[in-house]
Amino acid sequence: MAEVPKLTLFFVPEFGDPIWAGIDYELVAPDHEAGEWLLGRSPTAHITLNLRTISVKHAAISYSYANDRWLLSDLQSENGTFLNGKRLEPPCRPQPVAVGDRIDLGPSSLSEKPSQSR
Repeated sequence: MAEVPKLTLFFVPEFGDPIWAGIDYELVAPDHEAGEWLLGRSPTAHITLNLRTISVKHAAISYSYANDRWLLSDLQSENGTFLNGKRLEPPCRPQPVAVGDRIDLGPSSLSEKPSQSR
């Protein structure tokens, strides 16, 4: 049986929301179905971030079995979503996320942490 793809997000210690600062958070791809994790201030977001610089529905991370990769999308956030310093201009196609990539949600940073899983 193939291993389920995983993505570990690392919230830098300086991350503005103390609930998330300095922690790892693992996303596990759904079993051969589309899945998406919403990041934002909304209490219904999968990853709720309590920062004024984060939009209610800021960004989404998903896994594509068809392309065998993780993807990042900006959801028309006010302060932008950046992948390795480049702003994802909405509307845009979801951008692939690789091991070691840096994700900035406005001025707040997290990254994909290198791990044994993919």
